[in-house]
Order: sequence, then C-alpha cells, then structure tokens
Amino acid sequence: MKITNIVLIFVVIFAIAIYKTNTNKKENNSANSAHYINSNANNVDFSNEIELNLDSGEKILLRKSANGFTMQNNAKPTLFVFFTTWCPSCQKSVPFYLDLQKKCSNLRIIGALLEDKDNKTVQKYKKSFGVTYEVTRSGAVSLSKISRKTNLVPSLLLLDKNGLLIHEGILTKDNTQNFLNSINQICS
Repeated sequence: MKITNIVLIFVVIFAIAIYKTNTNKKENNSANSAHYINSNANNVDFSNEIELNLDSGEKILLRKSANGFTMQNNAKPTLFVFFTTWCPSCQKSVPFYLDLQKKCSNLRIIGALLEDKDNKTVQKYKKSFGVTYEVTRSGAVSLSKISRKTNLVPSLLLLDKNGLLIHEGILTKDNTQNFLNSINQICS
C-alpha cells in the first residue's frame, strides 16, 4: 500500500474522530474539535535550546533556527507527534503512525507527550495502544511553545534530516496534500 493511501486512510479516520468528538462535545455544550493544551507558563523554558529526554534514555538537543531547528544526536527526518494520554483523537491516530513507521524506515517518529507522566504511566500507554516509537519524558512542552503551532492535540512537527521545518500544526483540508507530498518525498 502506498504511503499516500495510508495517509489518506488516516485523514479519513481523523475526520471521523473529529466529527464524533464534535458531536459529543456539542452535546456537552463545547464546540472545539482540537484540544488546547493549557500549560503553566512558569514551568516552561522559553530559551531557544531544548533538551528532549526520550523514554529510551536518549537525549536530543534542539535549537530554534530561522527556518526550523538544529538537532544534535539526530540524523533522520523526524516527525514529532504532539499528544496527551487523555485525547481520543490522539489515541485513534496511533495506528496511522505505526503504519507510517513500518513503511518509511528513514523517518523517525517521536511522540511528544504534553503531560507530566511517570515512566510507568508512559509505558502502560504505549503498551495499551501498541506504540513502538519513542516518547518524550520531558521537553515536549518547551518544544511546543517554541514551535507555537503545536499547542493543540493532536498536532505535528515535521523536520527534514537537517532540521528544516516542513510541516507545523494540525492537519487540515488545506494543508493535508502538502503534508502527504512531503511524507512521500521523505519515504522515497
């Protein structure tokens, strides 16, 4: 199956999840389909350098640049998937990322957890949803603040192997095709 088909399937599943979320939220007098992450600004480091600590024990250092990020300890195109453990749309999108990980071996996927959870909780979440990609233990909130378009979940930050920004934010009907094209170029 082509990456384009997999991504299209994800978009359809994502649209259904958003529709169901909107329907449920309308019943609860809420109209937003994406979830806003309201983090405490006092706990966020707004400097331009970020250290991501992964559940594997690895560290990735990022520094904001004019057109993306410089990344130390990372030589692959990287898709950061911003999520929370309580977000239904985030949970429903996991199979897409797992398929993408299988089909595109030169793409590194990192779950950017926007909550403070202990390692046991993270591992339980990964096991429950079959997540095989790495998940941040810390640093994701700072990365979200610096990228500025990833404070909704689920949202994405796609960087090429040199840290050049390719996609930032949520997938919409206006930007999905560009995202698909970018993924196809990375996976070719």
